[in-house]
Amino acid sequence: MDNINIVAIGGGKRDEALQHAVDLSGEQNPSVLIVPTACSTEASYSKNVPVVMERFRKLGVATRVLHEYGGYPSRDQLINLLGVASLVYIIGGNTPYMLKQIDAHGSRNTLQEYICGGKVHADTSAGALLPFELAHSCVAHKPAEVEWDYKLLPTLGAVPGVITAHANQHDPTPHGQRPDSRLDALISNFPESQTIGYAVDNSASLVIANKEISAIHEEPKAEVRIIRPSAQGHHDITLL
Repeated sequence: MDNINIVAIGGGKRDEALQHAVDLSGEQNPSVLIVPTACSTEASYSKNVPVVMERFRKLGVATRVLHEYGGYPSRDQLINLLGVASLVYIIGGNTPYMLKQIDAHGSRNTLQEYICGGKVHADTSAGALLPFELAHSCVAHKPAEVEWDYKLLPTLGAVPGVITAHANQHDPTPHGQRPDSRLDALISNFPESQTIGYAVDNSASLVIANKEISAIHEEPKAEVRIIRPSAQGHHDITLL
């Protein structure tokens, strides 16, 4: 992970995290490439893209959007836009849809190459899961209306480990809120293939940059945890 520069935002407040990502780029006149691929409906695209653009404009960052809703950028277009951008921001949304679309427009390997090459990535929710080896995710589009459970999804693999965002969140189901948080669910079903995991609360961010791991806390109780499996099914948890 020598060249990795990631700000993985759990959700919620993110102003400090976005500023940190811009600072990591080290550029006087930074620009961001916004990747809206996780927006699974036209309504979510139309709502979220302008909000993200405005957040970066307030930070003095020029913005470009990779594609329109449901669009399929070419490899040449993706390489060109990634090449000129100071940083990349992947909007949150539905993780399975994001992964399906990334494969459909053939950008998986290119994104992985740029992450491993040091391009700054500031990602939220589903986007925050993308650089890691496995994503622990609520896969339902409307979790309050359908039966569902968390799933482990293979992602880009640029960073070893499994990660969950919204870790302190109790998600809705048709029968009411789940009693377990996403953190609880990850610990209960920690994948045997992994030796490290990350749980990022709402209003907190995991930062992997300059060969160091740290956290940004934008609310007093928002935490970032490192999870390591230990003997007899127990897990060691370290707060950042």
